[in-house]
Amino acid sequence: MDHKIMVGVSDTHVRKECHHLWPLLLVKKSFDIYLSSTPPKQLRFRILNADQNFKIRLSVYYFGSNRIDVYKNGKFVLPTNGAYDNNGIYKTQDYTGNLDSFMPKISNESGTNLAVREHRKVYATMAGSDYLDFKMTAVLFLKFGVPAITEDAFFEPNNLVQNFADLFGIDPSRIRRVNIIGESRRKRQVGGTKFIELVIYDNPSNSSSISTEDEQSEASLNQLYANITSLYTTGELQQMAATKLNVTLSSLQAEKPLSNSTNEIRKLDKIKIIQEAANCREQSPCQTQPILVVLDESNRTVTGLESLTNPWRIKVKVVSSTNLNSEIIFESEANLRDDGFVQFSRLGMSQVTNSFKFEFELIAPEGVSNLNVPSVQQSAISCSQAVLDLQNMDEKLIVDTDEEFNLTVSIIDKYSRQVVHNISWRNHVWKASARIYNLPKNQPDGDLASSSDSVEVNMETNSIKFIDLFFNSPGMYIIEIIIFSTGNEYFLMKKSNLILVKQSSQAIVLSELEPPNLYLKFDKNITQNTDMIEVYKAIIYNSLIAKYNLTLTREISIYDNNMANLAFSLDTDPTSLVTELNNGFVLVDGINLVEATLNDQSVDVKVLSVVDENGLDSNGNDNIDGISSSACKIKLEIQQLMFLMVLLMNIFIFFN
Repeated sequence: MDHKIMVGVSDTHVRKECHHLWPLLLVKKSFDIYLSSTPPKQLRFRILNADQNFKIRLSVYYFGSNRIDVYKNGKFVLPTNGAYDNNGIYKTQDYTGNLDSFMPKISNESGTNLAVREHRKVYATMAGSDYLDFKMTAVLFLKFGVPAITEDAFFEPNNLVQNFADLFGIDPSRIRRVNIIGESRRKRQVGGTKFIELVIYDNPSNSSSISTEDEQSEASLNQLYANITSLYTTGELQQMAATKLNVTLSSLQAEKPLSNSTNEIRKLDKIKIIQEAANCREQSPCQTQPILVVLDESNRTVTGLESLTNPWRIKVKVVSSTNLNSEIIFESEANLRDDGFVQFSRLGMSQVTNSFKFEFELIAPEGVSNLNVPSVQQSAISCSQAVLDLQNMDEKLIVDTDEEFNLTVSIIDKYSRQVVHNISWRNHVWKASARIYNLPKNQPDGDLASSSDSVEVNMETNSIKFIDLFFNSPGMYIIEIIIFSTGNEYFLMKKSNLILVKQSSQAIVLSELEPPNLYLKFDKNITQNTDMIEVYKAIIYNSLIAKYNLTLTREISIYDNNMANLAFSLDTDPTSLVTELNNGFVLVDGINLVEATLNDQSVDVKVLSVVDENGLDSNGNDNIDGISSSACKIKLEIQQLMFLMVLLMNIFIFFN
């Protein structure tokens, strides 16, 4: 009886060389191992706390039908159907006629193995003192259909190998196995088809790990797959077979090396637009990108043609344009995928165009010439004016007072957030300036200056850099950047990331590993206006940290609508900070601190309110300087009573 083991393999596991399984094993039993996702290229098995007499049989299920080489204690072990011929060529023989005689048994020597393609399993015996490596190796499977009436001499094994080697332009020794499969008698009577299976691979490497030799073999077989399928899908391979071999190739099924599925290769006939490009703006990718598919003459998708080294491509050009100066930018072609689709991602136009069309043309890989697939055009669309924004290119800065630093921004499309293709399009000339952004409260005293007064415009990165800036006083600052183009067609403003300026004697290192020790809760949402989040952080730093000479150790975070946290060094006594919180803290007008926690201890917080000209707080209640409305009323009544007593006393004196 076989015992089944299901093992989950995540992406993290796949990246590791060893995979640890801890099942409880029984001696002289068989165990089937199933992996929940694509297996890694190498698996190692070892039985812990067992000797040579403890033997089991493993079978490992693979999604694909590639060759699995087995190594015992680091050395390659021939499978039961494998052998090297007199020329040192590794081959495997057909086991289908008598599978049981080839199947490893527990009584066999440790490392005895067999890969059964139909089962998609590898079987191996294993003893306790050994370890086994299962290594996935590249193999190319091809299955051609030929008419059953083909001359018998063509099917003679030696002729077959030489004929297909000549057709593919490879050494015959690389075709390691040939199978001929006939159809049923009834189908033969009506003009049936015979199938020729070819298995192409290289000798196993000596290393149980993935070696350079393995990688070179995989690359070579992938290129061979691409050449054969490309020639077949255009009909060129069929013509070559008819001319050179006097045989008709009626079908082709191919399994790419190290893949999990077989593709039926069909003849290309047309390309079709599934989704047209739309919503284009100059200097940025169109918001809706085109999607196309390749079809055969029966409108079935042609799959299995993807290649990383010599791909099929769809090239795009502009036709019927009202602006002859406008041209394609970013991406003028995209590669065909294995599923038969082509997806553009960055196709765009350089200038405003009232009307134009994209025309798509299928481009064959190098070495393929017999292509007769017409191009297709999408409907006419327009390209509108660019809508621009700025993007900070610098991380948050920590600098000393009077220490020079640079600040860089890129000009980007506002909606796609991608850098524009060319900032000087339509002869734009850009000017830039920088100034301190004034915080609503607790603005540091420093000035912003530049030792060189230089601004660098980089046409390659489409960015603008302010050079040799410095502040002369500590605190947390934000710089406001202003960039405008010729004739003020574009006027762009952007706040920089936070800039923490410290004394040169102060060491500040911010770490996410540092746990927060100060939590602040406010009475309003401070995350809703994303443009103010960095402003709030600067105010918190200047008001609660820099003001009391504390050292920040973790970046200020704002989260969960109304929460903020941070960490600072406790080397400095935080008593003054606690007093500040006790007296109440207003972040900006209308946003007040309501709760605070310092070192896991709650801090009493006086909740301050902003009072309008009518003496009403933000909730519409009477409130003066944080005093409740009831207390205010008592104070008013006492004042009125005292006024009445003084008035009565004056009347009494007058009458006397």
